[in-house]
Amino acid sequence: MSNYIGHINATAERNINKYLKDLDIYEDIYSNEDVTEVAINTNKSIYAVERGKGFIKREGISNNEKLINLLKTLATLDNKQLTDKNTNISTHLILTGGKKVRIEGLIPPVVENPTINIRKHSAFLITLEEYLKSGFITKEAYEILSNAINNKKNILVVGGTNTGKTTMLNALIHIADKNGERLITIEEVPELQVSGDNVNRVQTIPGVFNPLQALRYCMRATPERIVFGEIREGESAYEFINGLNSGHPGGFSTIHADDGLGALKKLETYINSTHGKPMSEEIGMGIDIIVTVKMKNFERYLASIDICEGYNKSINQYKLKNLYLSNKEGSFEQEEKEKLINYVKEKLKIDDIQVNILQRKSLEYLEEFILKIRN
Repeated sequence: MSNYIGHINATAERNINKYLKDLDIYEDIYSNEDVTEVAINTNKSIYAVERGKGFIKREGISNNEKLINLLKTLATLDNKQLTDKNTNISTHLILTGGKKVRIEGLIPPVVENPTINIRKHSAFLITLEEYLKSGFITKEAYEILSNAINNKKNILVVGGTNTGKTTMLNALIHIADKNGERLITIEEVPELQVSGDNVNRVQTIPGVFNPLQALRYCMRATPERIVFGEIREGESAYEFINGLNSGHPGGFSTIHADDGLGALKKLETYINSTHGKPMSEEIGMGIDIIVTVKMKNFERYLASIDICEGYNKSINQYKLKNLYLSNKEGSFEQEEKEKLINYVKEKLKIDDIQVNILQRKSLEYLEEFILKIRN
């Protein structure tokens, strides 16, 4: 189930809390703010993911009966029944005090012992200003992002699992929210934190109201900004890009990818799977700014900000220009640039002055230049 289970009855809540305490994970879920996720593995070991530390093993082992009882209670709240033919639960839950968690679980026979992952969603909005004060982003990155939002650029937030895409998206849309602009948000799971008055929040529900229907509704409901929680498939990718290119600037969304180019290619793959063409030129026109967040040594960081200046059809390549690059990324990019410059040096026998000129160019420029000289 995709929606959060809310308004849990008192009996179910007592049972859930009892099982969490019996499994000795209650404090990690409710009290330990450094813990972002708890996992009980199929070998019965228990781990907690702590900020800046990663997976930390907890003492003791899981109890199969208690964990299965917890999973079955959660499944019942989700109007499902766990059996040997229906072994999986995937749901969201609002716990005591409004704490939101995502739950993934399996029971035998597909696993030797029952397993569960409980991921905690951030309960607090982190603004761009707070990101700046904490050192998560630099003054340069803050100015780039603020200007992009105020100039109604279309922004795509990119990253892997648990890198903080939604947290970053919340920080970005907070600026538009403060400006009193009419936002229409579309989510499968309600995670976006918007507090403005002129906001329409739309939730997609499988079999009832799908992302394509939600986006089509949104285009007709006079949005000043479209916020599409996460692009996961071709129909919504197609409709979102069309919306951005149809007089609806200032849109936001997220997508799973490793970097800016990977995100654009992922959009191509999604759209091509449902429409038989990648719509590269339309993507190049629709996406303006790509914000990539990553995790290294279990710490999240802003990796890069890129601007997409369109799509070059003659060489089948996006025109990407880097605006900001974290020093955690810089060493890799510099190594790649040196490799490409050495290739050009050998190929064209260029002198030191020409080498110096190339060293001031971006990695994307060098890649495009090499493609030209090889053709």
